[in-house]
Amino acid sequence: MRYGYIGIICLLLIFSLGCSSKNERNEYTEKIGKNLKEPPSLTIAIGEQTIRTVSGGFSWEYVSENGETVHTQTDIAAPPELVDFNEATSVHADAEVGLLFDYPPNEYSVKVWDDERVIATYEDIDLSLFKGNVLYELEGKWEQGTANYVFALFID
Repeated sequence: MRYGYIGIICLLLIFSLGCSSKNERNEYTEKIGKNLKEPPSLTIAIGEQTIRTVSGGFSWEYVSENGETVHTQTDIAAPPELVDFNEATSVHADAEVGLLFDYPPNEYSVKVWDDERVIATYEDIDLSLFKGNVLYELEGKWEQGTANYVFALFID
């Protein structure tokens, strides 16, 4: 009889551990709204054109199926090394810009780069501020982390 009680106690412990990891995942998902395994993708819409962005570095976390928090951080080359201005999309300075995220960030910022460094930071993309080749880096922030996206435009 004594072994029967020990067996029941062991089964209850195993069952409660399995429930807790599932509960942790559910609580995490309720807290942040999503449990994405990687940052959402971003496409830029300018007029009738859509522009794919290059993924920059990111820092991201999610809760795995077994209830463990997984944290991923990538380090990548600087934005000027990620894009080729020969492939920049030509757009008009008065065109409207739309950000098409798979899942929108809580907030974002936009950086403009020259060949070596950030020359300006904004809360939105305003094409009328620059002419010629322009390199943009957009940093999105979600509950799960941050992600950077890079794209080049030729603004006339």
